[in-house]
Amino acid sequence: MHNTNPQITTAEVGTRAVYWLSNRIWHGRTVADLQAMGIQLTGNRQDNYVEAILPSGWYVRDSAESPFQKHLVDQDGAIRARLYYQPGSAGGGMEMCIEGSQATSTTA
Repeated sequence: MHNTNPQITTAEVGTRAVYWLSNRIWHGRTVADLQAMGIQLTGNRQDNYVEAILPSGWYVRDSAESPFQKHLVDQDGAIRARLYYQPGSAGGGMEMCIEGSQATSTTA
């Protein structure tokens, strides 16, 4: 089944939500950075999306900045990433920006 609306929760695993997240991550970050934050990848991939199980207490919420932006929020209410669903780039789709020091991979 092709996920045409990746912003929705696809399932629940115990108290943890399963979401489709973008594997197009800005500033040289990768899905390894998501894993370093405690996000588990299920192995399911479609186009530019990966299915991910969020840590307990994490969720995706709407952003006040734009109807095309959502926030990935941890159990303490801190924004860990910003999800852009309709970026202005010609490629469209979803892209992500991981916030600050939560990311661990580096670029040259």
